[in-house]
Amino acid sequence: SNNYFVVINTTDPDRGRSSVVAGGAPAHPEI
Repeated sequence: SNNYFVVINTTDPDRGRSSVVAGGAPAHPEI
C-alpha cells in the first residue's frame, strides 16, 4: 500500500515529499 500512495502523490511534488516523510501514508485526506 505504501507504494500506491507514493506513486499517486508524486503527480504533485509537494504531496510526493509529504507522503514519503509520512512513510507512504496518504498525506492529504482527499487522496
